[in-house]
Amino acid sequence: MARPHCAIVGLSTAASSGVTGRIPSWDLAGAAPGVYQAVAEVDDGRDLSCVAFSSISVVVLDCPPPPPQPPVCPTVSVSCPEAGKENEPVTFTANVSGGTPNITPSYNWTISAGRIISGQGTPSCHR
Repeated sequence: MARPHCAIVGLSTAASSGVTGRIPSWDLAGAAPGVYQAVAEVDDGRDLSCVAFSSISVVVLDCPPPPPQPPVCPTVSVSCPEAGKENEPVTFTANVSGGTPNITPSYNWTISAGRIISGQGTPSCHR
C-alpha cells in the first residue's frame, strides 16, 4: 500500500504561530536574546493517517556594539624656502589638515645633513 502524501501544515513558535505553507520562514529580527523553539507538524490533511512533527531550538544572542572606527589620517605638507644662504638657518614648517578631529599630532624632525637648531617636537624646525 502506498504511503499518503504528507505536507507541512503549520509552524508554531514561542514568538509567533499559525504560519502555514510548504516553506515557512521565521523572522527573528528584533527578538530579545534568548532561546526560541520552532515546531513543525506534518499531516496528510485528511484522516491523520500520516502525522509527524519535529522541533528545533534557536538561540538569539545579544550582539556586541560595533568596534570604533580607525582614525582617519590627515594630510601633511612640508614647506621650506627654495634656496638657503650658506651658514644661515633654514626653517621647515609642517602643515597638518583634515584627519580625525581632536587628535593632536606629534612632530619628529630628522635631517640628512647639518643639525637641528631648534623646533624638535613642534610644527617648525630650524636647521
